[in-house]
Amino acid sequence: MNGPETESDLTIRYQIYQFFAEYCRAPLAEELAADLGLPAAEVRVALLRLHERHMIFVDAESGNIRMANPFSAVPTSYRVQAGSKSWWANCAWDTLGIAAALAIDVEIEAVHPLDGSQLSLRVAAGQVSNADRLVYFPLPCRQWYDDLVYT
Repeated sequence: MNGPETESDLTIRYQIYQFFAEYCRAPLAEELAADLGLPAAEVRVALLRLHERHMIFVDAESGNIRMANPFSAVPTSYRVQAGSKSWWANCAWDTLGIAAALAIDVEIEAVHPLDGSQLSLRVAAGQVSNADRLVYFPLPCRQWYDDLVYT
């Protein structure tokens, strides 16, 4: 599967982010194929190349997109809301990444991983309220992809 990413890979990656932004969920390979006029098999191979380069995270069992940082395709303890739309983030850091990537004001709801308490933040005009909070990473970044779901 190794080899350089293709122009098509980058187009597919861009479409993944467009889809997440618009529909608040990950696209299926078949949806990407239909949107881009490509064979679904070609899209699935491209998803694996993107996964190998840590550009997205593909679930090993289903073959579906699990993460396209900062977006999560599965419910997590980190939810980002903007008007009628909401997205799952992979971690506290990614909640801020969604606000930055979409350049929108958001409300963030999270569950503290140690005590289960509810945490709320607001990002407006690029500024975070409740800025007295810290984000803690249990692993150094060089180890994140050893078990990205845990991280």
